[in-house]
Amino acid sequence: MSIEDWRELAAKLDLLHGAAPSAIPEYFGGLLMQPPSTGHGSECWTFRECGQLILDPAGHLIHAQVDVQTPIVCSPPELMQAAHEATVSPLLLTLLGIAVGHLDDGRRLKRCLPRVDGAAKDLMLMTVCRLCG
Repeated sequence: MSIEDWRELAAKLDLLHGAAPSAIPEYFGGLLMQPPSTGHGSECWTFRECGQLILDPAGHLIHAQVDVQTPIVCSPPELMQAAHEATVSPLLLTLLGIAVGHLDDGRRLKRCLPRVDGAAKDLMLMTVCRLCG
C-alpha cells in the first residue's frame, strides 16, 4: 500500500463519534488493564488477559507474555509515517490494517489475542465498511 492509502485509512478513524482519540477506549478499553503507554518510540498496550502488544519504532508488532514473545506483523514505514502525520496511534492503525486485510499477520493476532482481533474487526466495520460506517 502507498502512503496515501495509509493516510486515508488513518483519516477514516476521524469518522468515529469522538474522532480517532475515542477509538482506543471505545473499542479496546474493556480489554486494557491500563491506558496505552509510549516511550523511546515504542507503544505498549497491556491487557487484562494475555499479556501485552508492543509496537517498536521499526514497526514490529509483538505479543509479549511472561516468557514468550510472538511476532505478529511488521508494519511498513508508510503506515508508521501516516500514523505520525495524523497523530493516530501507530498500534491502533496497525490493528486496523490487520482487520482490513492490508497487513497479513497469518492470523497470529486472532490466535494470540482473539478478543483484540474481534475489537479490531468491530473498529474496521465502523470506520471502513460502507454498510456500517
